[in-house]
Amino acid sequence: MRSGCFSFREPLFLFPRMTLHRDRLELAGWSWRGRYRRQIAVARILQVDVTSTGRLLLWLSSGETLRLRVRNADAWKQAIDACRPTSR
Repeated sequence: MRSGCFSFREPLFLFPRMTLHRDRLELAGWSWRGRYRRQIAVARILQVDVTSTGRLLLWLSSGETLRLRVRNADAWKQAIDACRPTSR
């Protein structure tokens, strides 16, 4: 399991936390609208990239792309890739 802070460009969260489990990635935090919580199955992550500015890009099977600002994006990429199924 790996855990750390994250942010999107917007909205801004208080106490944002990203946690990687073997089978899922959890994003959680608080905004002025209340609690934010999202779980993404690792199997739904088609590709993981790191931009030149250090953002983590997650390409999901739904067609959505998440752009996350994280500390040490390369280590996150390696950790997520290690959890993804190797049969792709």
